[in-house]
Order: sequence, then C-alpha cells, then structure tokens
Amino acid sequence: MKLFGKKNDVAEPNVSTGSDFDNLANVDPLATIPKSRWERIWPVMACGSGLFSDGYINNVIGSVSTMLKTIYGKKYTDNGSQKNVSAIAFAGTVLGQLIFGYTSDKWSRSNSLLISTIILIIFAALGAASYGGGTLNGMFAALTAYRFLVGVGIGGEYPAGSVACSEATGELKSGTRNRWFILFTNVMIDWGFVVGAFVPYLMVVICTDKHLRLAWRLSLGLGVVPPLLLLYLRIKLKEPEEFKRESAMLGSIFSDFVGPKYALSIGVFLQGIVGFLMAGLYRHLAKPGNVGGFAVVYGIFLSLGEFGPGDNLGLIASKSCATGVRGQYYAIAAATGKIGAFVGTYIFPYIEKAGGSDSVATAQYPFYVSSSLCIFSAFLVLLLPHIGQDTITTEDIKFRAYLESKGWDTNQMGLMKGENMEAPVESGSPVLSEKRAENVFQPSLLKTLTADLYTLGYTHQLSVDSSQVVIQAMALKYSALGIDTEWRVMDVRALEMGDGGVDVAVDKGTLDAFLYGSLWNPLAEVRGDVGRWKLEWEKGRLEDGCADLGGALLQPHFMRPMLARDDKWDVEVEILEDPDGGGGFEYFGFVMKRYQDT
Repeated sequence: MKLFGKKNDVAEPNVSTGSDFDNLANVDPLATIPKSRWERIWPVMACGSGLFSDGYINNVIGSVSTMLKTIYGKKYTDNGSQKNVSAIAFAGTVLGQLIFGYTSDKWSRSNSLLISTIILIIFAALGAASYGGGTLNGMFAALTAYRFLVGVGIGGEYPAGSVACSEATGELKSGTRNRWFILFTNVMIDWGFVVGAFVPYLMVVICTDKHLRLAWRLSLGLGVVPPLLLLYLRIKLKEPEEFKRESAMLGSIFSDFVGPKYALSIGVFLQGIVGFLMAGLYRHLAKPGNVGGFAVVYGIFLSLGEFGPGDNLGLIASKSCATGVRGQYYAIAAATGKIGAFVGTYIFPYIEKAGGSDSVATAQYPFYVSSSLCIFSAFLVLLLPHIGQDTITTEDIKFRAYLESKGWDTNQMGLMKGENMEAPVESGSPVLSEKRAENVFQPSLLKTLTADLYTLGYTHQLSVDSSQVVIQAMALKYSALGIDTEWRVMDVRALEMGDGGVDVAVDKGTLDAFLYGSLWNPLAEVRGDVGRWKLEWEKGRLEDGCADLGGALLQPHFMRPMLARDDKWDVEVEILEDPDGGGGFEYFGFVMKRYQDT
C-alpha cells in the first residue's frame, strides 16, 4: 500500500523522467552508485591482479629447479629436495585458501588480502635469499619452507582476492562484468606463467651459465615486484559494496555473451576433442618435420583450456553463492583444484610409464586421460546453475529470504549489522506502498511506482512491505538513484505509524494476495484480512476527501462488495490500460473517496 502527499513548490527531483524509468526494474543498485570509471575499475584490478604472482611463482620454480639440478646434480635430485622444492607451494596454497577463505568471510576481504600480500612479499624475498646455516641440505630445507609459506600467501589470493574482485565487478556496467573478472584473474595467472618462463631465461642470458647461482636467486627475487606494486592499492582498498551489505582474453568476452556455464562447457569440450586428435595423430605430429604443426595444435589445446575452464571456473565459484559464505565456498573450490594439480604432478610419471617402451604410447596416454576428463567435465558442467550479470545480488536476496524463513535475524549480517533499516516516520504527508514478498525471488518484478510518483512531485513518500528483504533491496536501489524516500517493514493490516495527514493512499497488489478460495462466498479469513485492511484507513489517518486507490486483477463484481462502506467510502472503478496499447490482462483500479463530513 502507498500513502503519499504532494508538497507545494517542490524542487525539481534529481532523477530522470520519462522513458528512463521504464526499465528501472532492471537497474542494479551497485552499478548505479555514483563513482567514476576509474573508481569502479581499480578495486577490480587491485583485488584480482595478485594472481599474477600465482602464475609467476608456480612457473618460475620449474626453471629454477633446472638451474639447481645443473649446479648441484645428484645432491639436489637424489634426496627428495627436487620434488619438495617443486611441489611444496601447492600444499601451502591449499592451506592458505582454507585459512583466508574463513577470514575473508568472518573478518574482512580487504584485510585478508593485505595480509596475504605481505606474506607473499616477505617469503618470496626470503626464498631468494635461502641460506640454511651454510650447508647445502640446510639451504634446500630453507627454500622448501619458504616456498611453502609463499604458497600460503598465494592461497589468500583466491578466496580473498578473487571473491572481492567478483563482488567489485558488481559496480561495473552490466554486460561487461564477467570479462573484467576474467581479465584480472585468469588472464593475470596466464601472464604470470609467461613471465615466469621468460625471466629465468633472461637472467641466464644476462648472468651467463657460469653464474647460475645468481640467476636462480634473481629469478625468485623478482617475484617480490608484482605484490609490491599492488601493496599501495591494497592498503587503500575498501570492502566491496556487496560485502558491506551482503584465448583467455577471447574467452572473457565470450563468457558475457553466452554465460560462464556454456562458455566453460564449450571450451572444455573442444579441448577434449583437440586432445583426442593430438593423441591419435601423435605419431605424425612427433616427426621432426612436423614440429611447427605440433606447436600450433598444442597451442590450440592449451588456449581452449583457458577459453573454457581457465576463464570460467573461478567466475562460477565466486558468483554462485551468497556473500556471507562466498570466501569459504570459493576456498573449497580452489583448494580442490590445487589438490588436483598437486596429485597430477605425482601420477603423471605413472601414466607415462603405462606406455612401456613405446615412446609414442608414452606420449599419447596423458592426452587420452586429460581429454577423457575434459569430455566428462563438459557434460558435468551443464548441471551448474546459470550465472547472470546480477547473480551475486540475486543470491544475496535469496540467502536473506532463506534465513528469514528459518527465523534468523538478518540485521546482523554484513558490516552494517545491528543498524535498523526501519527509519522513523517523520511528520507530514507520507507515502505508503505495499509490494508482496513473492517478488523477493524475482528482483526484475520490482515496480517503478515510487520513481514515477517522485517525478510527478510526490517527494515525501513512505513505502512499506511485510518482508525485510524487499525493504532492504528497495531502499538501497532507490538511494542509489538519488530518490530520497522512506522504507519500513509493516503489515498493512496493522500499520504502526502515528496519526498524520495523508493526501493519497495507493495499494498495489495486496488485494489480490488477500483473496483466495470462493469469491462468491468469501472465507471468514478473507473477509477478516480485507476488513482489517480497510480499518486502517478508517482510523482517521487519512485526511477528509483523500483518495485511496486499490489495484487488482479480480473483477469489480467480486471486489465492490468487499470494499464498499456506504457510511465511509464512495467506490469508483476504472479499467487500467496500457497507454501504448500493448494489451495484456485487464487491471482494475478501485478509487475509494472518503465522504467529507458535513
């Protein structure tokens, strides 16, 4: 129900008029927050770009390990040091993902991200300076320990960085959010891989093979530079708005057009097909004269891996759940992936050995295994939910509604916990609007009545709903649009507001919700609900002569007997039609004008 008063000589409202409000139902409150383009982009960049360090640190160790093998020979390879140095960062990453997944939900996204950045800087530097008491085994042990702790720092980039990045994209233009998330997460990892291979090569060229000890330490030490460059931005970083209240590049664009689920499925399916082709034709591709062809086909195989799963796995994991549990949810998904990578490094040699003495079969079997997993994943992915541009907001609304249905107080969620969303009623002529709780699960159904009335000059409005979720969502939405109205949780059958003059009361949809069963002989509960609804306006809250407009789909011969009060109201009926002639169901307006006292 909506009550409103039209003030005299009001200033022009600071909102758009006309057709701008036709699509107001689709406005995303985060996207309408007044910020410049840079203010919207830099948090996405600051949160996601740290994954460059993941790609660099995980890839550079391969070249560093080769240098260590060249320098120290069997002293490095025969005592387990090579395996530990190469793989221990994966274990640290899993631990970091689980720890920071918890802290990013329970404490802070930005602070968790800042701590993980500091860990990266400190232990990347210590790894480059590994000493170990002056003994060779001590140096290998120190390098292993520092690599583990670097992995913990990398682990924080996933639940804290990627999750905050996904939430920060909510402030970007709808239709571009997925690509920005992918560009600053998965693409950053890929660039880290590239640079992680190029830097050791460059260090060897500069230092020559006579100074490999300097080359491997410089290669690891340069891993400090990326997190150092991000440190200032992350110190300035604030919590994402959503958290407060609740080729790889080609794939990033494709994901916005077809959706992450289908982009992932198509990419990984095609990768599996190319993998099977490579395995079947490997005998020909492996010939010395076909090296160029092998490089091209293998490049396509890897690119499809980034186009599909690389670009979209993190996107789906970070956007398919509510803000309150997103860090832990994403951490579990990322940790599972890292465990898979960790296991893969150990079982890969066994897959190769299954080929026996046949060198072609030894190379084919890994492709057969990976391609089979790709095809299986392509169909498994189709069971995932749809991820749209506003999925984060939608999931938060659903999550709040679920908690409320179980009796939980959702005022304690987010950084604004404890704040009362029910603003006090000011004196004057308010506006009261009722929207049903069913709209909680379909934000696009929230109507534009409040905005339309505001543009007509009714700037003093009070809107109510029986659902806390709807009130919070609508209050945020209209605040972002610059429309200053009040929103309160109330039952229209028992309004809790002081007496005051009201020019007009508008009910929109409540009558339809009240009426059920036989309308020829309404149930006692139906008569009681409608009676209490009418009684609120018979208590003297409405000024003499004011209009109470009720809208309903039901026919007048059902509604008129329900609403009539010969001693109080004069009931008129109007058929509300689409001014553009769009057709649709007839919607009836019941205008009840109180008789003036004589």
